[in-house]
Amino acid sequence: MSDFAEQISRVVDKELEDVEKHCIRPLQVEAFQCCKECCTDQTSSHEKVTHCMQRCMKPVQETEQLVSSELEHFQTRLTRCSEQCGDEARDSNKTGADVEQMYKNCLQGCVDKHVDLVPTVMARIKKNFKTC
Repeated sequence: MSDFAEQISRVVDKELEDVEKHCIRPLQVEAFQCCKECCTDQTSSHEKVTHCMQRCMKPVQETEQLVSSELEHFQTRLTRCSEQCGDEARDSNKTGADVEQMYKNCLQGCVDKHVDLVPTVMARIKKNFKTC
């Protein structure tokens, strides 16, 4: 993994760990407790228990989709920034080491910009939790 990718990954992973521990886990606890209640009803049919459990797990699934969507959008934006750096390097009049340095500087700018965006992305994710 490149230094640029590692910089982004460290920041995102740290923030995601916080979201997982303080937002997602409490939601999962609620869902599993709800599922437990579904399963303790000995009079319900298999179909009713399954439907009950699916209903319990729906908030967790929706949350996972939300987190995945936000991270995918973040990655898309980072990729676009990186591609723009490549375009600018190719279109420049510089050659050799100069163009490589220009490209690296631009990539570092992308990393810095996107590291600064991580708290905003995480705040957008967290606002969807009542436990955060």
